[in-house]
Amino acid sequence: MTRYFKMTMFFVLICFIVGCSNSRLPNLHQVKGKITHQGKPLEGVTVNFFPVAENSQARSATGQTATDGTFALTTLHTNDGIFAGDYKITLRKLLFSMTSEEINDIEKNGHTARIDSKNIIPAQYQKPEATPLTFTVKAGKNISCDIDIPEELQKAVFPAWSKYEAQKKK
Repeated sequence: MTRYFKMTMFFVLICFIVGCSNSRLPNLHQVKGKITHQGKPLEGVTVNFFPVAENSQARSATGQTATDGTFALTTLHTNDGIFAGDYKITLRKLLFSMTSEEINDIEKNGHTARIDSKNIIPAQYQKPEATPLTFTVKAGKNISCDIDIPEELQKAVFPAWSKYEAQKKK
């Protein structure tokens, strides 16, 4: 009985060590980038990478731009990277009808805030099958994918974005 107990405990210990290790998948490559408009960073843009080849090991990955417009891609764990391959890139930016301060003021008084949102990125850039934005991830470290918003996207997005930025400053 003792021998079986020791073997079981050894097996449990090995499973625990392997299962709880924080190692990255060896085939993931860190991809970081920056989303800009005329050289100015864009905050709060969701960036998605969708694999072009359906039969590859690649999976989709996502990132969110910070105040300086930078993002890092996540496949399984925060900022772990992405598999090598060809990708279609989609963008999403939601504008909300209220600021977080306005929501807090309403909820402080016991009311529920009704928040409307609008995605200001044109539909063409929201769908992998329609987006013209592409990127190839090659094996390596510190891969950079910087995107300056294309002219046709600027015309559609930036009137709404400018109105949103003006409201945010009030």
